[in-house]
Amino acid sequence: MKRGVLILMVATAVAVAGCGEGGGAVPGLFPGAARQTDDHGRELPFRVTNPRRWNDQNDGTTFEPCTGLAEETLRELMIDPSSAEDTETSDTADRGCRWTYSTPEFRDVVTIQQVVTDSDSASPEPTDVVSHGSDDGSESSCSAQFTHSAAVVTTTAEGPSGNRETLCMLAMYFHVATTKALGM
Repeated sequence: MKRGVLILMVATAVAVAGCGEGGGAVPGLFPGAARQTDDHGRELPFRVTNPRRWNDQNDGTTFEPCTGLAEETLRELMIDPSSAEDTETSDTADRGCRWTYSTPEFRDVVTIQQVVTDSDSASPEPTDVVSHGSDDGSESSCSAQFTHSAAVVTTTAEGPSGNRETLCMLAMYFHVATTKALGM
């Protein structure tokens, strides 16, 4: 086989390997392609379709909520790792994940999500639990926040009205597991 043909075949194989399902885009090969890995090269648990998922409004930290906790840790928190969904649906500032619980009492009722948003005035306090929403409506929520680099990481548990105490407990458990994983 001629040397030129062999080089062309190898170059084509490398380009195709970088474009497979779950693989990251090859820089420069397909401009505007959505990145499929975090800043550490770990695959995201879903297919990213929006090339602006990472943008100048959420790049203040290398922390990626979708890969921040190991599957084993998610299971310990009663979360179904396979339920991960991208919270980013447009060019919004948030970047993160949403999961459902695996236990019968929470499955299809309670969701947990974690998002990253840049902040110039991020509080240096690592734990700030803030209750949001109202138990008067059909849903309530509870959030916990911490700063990482120049970004705020917000964990929110959402579920039916009347469960604010449980939702705050779930948000705090996820929050503590994340800060531990980050060595905070």
